[in-house]
Amino acid sequence: MTRIVIIGSGLAALSAARTLIKRGIRPLVLDCGESLPLRTQHVVERMAKMTAGQWSSEDIDLISENATIHAKNSLPRKLAFGSDYFYGNHSKVFNNTAQENNPLPPFSLARGGFSVGWGASVLPAADCDIGSWPISSNELRKYYAATLAELPLSACDDELSEHFPLHAADCDSLKLTRGNAALLSAFQGKTEKLKMMQAVAGQARLLTRVSNTKTAPGCQYCGYCMSGCVYGNIYKSSLEIDDLIKNDLLDYESGVFVNYLREKEDAVAIYFTDKTNSSHTMQAKRVFLAAGAIGSARIILQSKNVYEQSIPLLATIGFIAPLLRLKKNILDWPNMNTQPAVFLEYKVPNFSDHWVHAQISTANELALQKLGLLKNDHSLGYKLRKKAAEHLVFANCNMHSDHGVSHSIKLCKDNLLFSQMGDTSHARQAVKLAKKRLFSVARAAGCYVLLPFVQSGLGFASNHLGGSLPMKHHPEKETDTNILGNPKGWSKIHVLDSSVFPSIPGTTIGLLAMANAKRIVDSVEIK
Repeated sequence: MTRIVIIGSGLAALSAARTLIKRGIRPLVLDCGESLPLRTQHVVERMAKMTAGQWSSEDIDLISENATIHAKNSLPRKLAFGSDYFYGNHSKVFNNTAQENNPLPPFSLARGGFSVGWGASVLPAADCDIGSWPISSNELRKYYAATLAELPLSACDDELSEHFPLHAADCDSLKLTRGNAALLSAFQGKTEKLKMMQAVAGQARLLTRVSNTKTAPGCQYCGYCMSGCVYGNIYKSSLEIDDLIKNDLLDYESGVFVNYLREKEDAVAIYFTDKTNSSHTMQAKRVFLAAGAIGSARIILQSKNVYEQSIPLLATIGFIAPLLRLKKNILDWPNMNTQPAVFLEYKVPNFSDHWVHAQISTANELALQKLGLLKNDHSLGYKLRKKAAEHLVFANCNMHSDHGVSHSIKLCKDNLLFSQMGDTSHARQAVKLAKKRLFSVARAAGCYVLLPFVQSGLGFASNHLGGSLPMKHHPEKETDTNILGNPKGWSKIHVLDSSVFPSIPGTTIGLLAMANAKRIVDSVEIK
C-alpha cells in the first residue's frame, strides 16, 4: 500500500500533518528523530512532577547551564535543557569543516527539528518583507488564522496589529514582570513618536500556554523559560507528535535518514538508511518534504543528480544589544516568565524598507547567568552586579536576509554538501546602521544602547535560513520550485519548509513556515 509521507518533524512538517489529518488522511512521518540525552530526559520528567520550589539545585544547574553565553567572538547559542543535541553533527552532511571565516550552516536531525530549542516567538510576514515572493501576505491570511487556532498563543491586540495583524481571537497573554511591564509602557507611551521614526512596539507574541487546561497546567512563572519548559508550555512540534501518536492519528518512524527521492508516473520512491545504516526503499503516493533548509536542499540536489553546482543559501543576520535604562527595573526573577516581553519593529530610513525585529526584555536567566547573579553569594561584587542589572535591558535583533551574509552550498560527488560564505561587507554595514537606528528609537523610550558591548553575528546568528529551493511562478532551474513547492518537472513531491522561501524576513519565521506549509497541503488534490 502506498502512503502519504511527510519527511521531517519540525514546524512545517507538523503543520502539514495536522492539515492532512483534518482531511481524513493518516500520514506517515519519516524522521531521523534524535532525542534529548536519556539522563536529561529523566531529570526533566522528574522536575515536571514538582513545583519549581521543589526542584533541586543539581537539577536546575543541569538544565540551565549554557557555556555559550560566555563566548566573546560569537552570539550565544540556544540550548534545550542544557543540551545542544538538536543541532546536527556537521560531518553527517558536510565534507568541509567550520572555519572562523567560513562557519557551517546549522541543521537539525532532532525529533521536532529546531522547534525543540526555539523561543516560540511568532509574527506574520509583512508585505514589505516578502515582496519577492510569488504569493502575497494576503494569500497567507487564512492560513495564519487556521494555524494559530490550533496552537497556544500569548498575545495582545495592540499597536503591533497595524502592521502585523493578530489573526487570532480571544487570546490570553502572559503576565509581565513589573520591570517588563514598565518597559513595555515606556515604548507604548511613545507610540506617535515611534510611528514618525518608522517603528512600532507591543507585547511579545509567543506560542506559549498561559492558563491551565483540562490536561495540562499553564505557565508556572518559574524563571527558566529560555532553558526549556519542563511543563511543556512552550510549543514544540515534538510534543505534538507524541499527542498525535497517542491518539492514533499518524504513523511515525524514527531513525530514518532519507538520501534521495525518485518521482515515477504513479508513485514516489524514497531511498533511505536506518539506524544500522542499512539501505531501504519505500513507495509513497505523495511526499511532503520538510527536512529543514539544509536537509531538504540536500535531498533534492541528490534526487536530481545536481552535483558540483552552487546554489544560494539565504540567512538572516542578527546582533544582541544591551541597553541602559535610567529608571530602575524591578527584578522579579525567578518568579517570572523569561521569554521575550516586548517586540520592537523598526526600519532604517534611506537604507531598507525591511523591518528589523527586536525582542526586548529585562535580564532573563541567561543574562543573569552571564552576570553571575543566579546565586547570591552576598559579596560586594554580587551587590554591585545586581545594581547594574536593575538598569539593563537586552535586545535580540534580527535583520532580513537581503542584508545577511551571502552563502552558497553545493552537493559533491560523495553526496556531502560543501558550504561557502561570501562577502560580509554589506552585512557589516547593515548591522552598523541597524545598531545606530536602534540607539535613536530606543532612546525615545528612555533606553540607551551600550554600543561598545553590542555582539554581532555575521555567520549564522540565528537558525533562520533557507531560500535554496525558491518558489517561483515559473521554475527555471532544477532547484526552483513552484508555488506548491514542486521542484521543476515534478508533481508528487512538495517541499514545505523555509528552503522554498525566496527571502527570509527578519521577523520570526515559525508562523510563516507553518502557514505556508498548510497552504501548500490544503491546495494539493489527493485522490
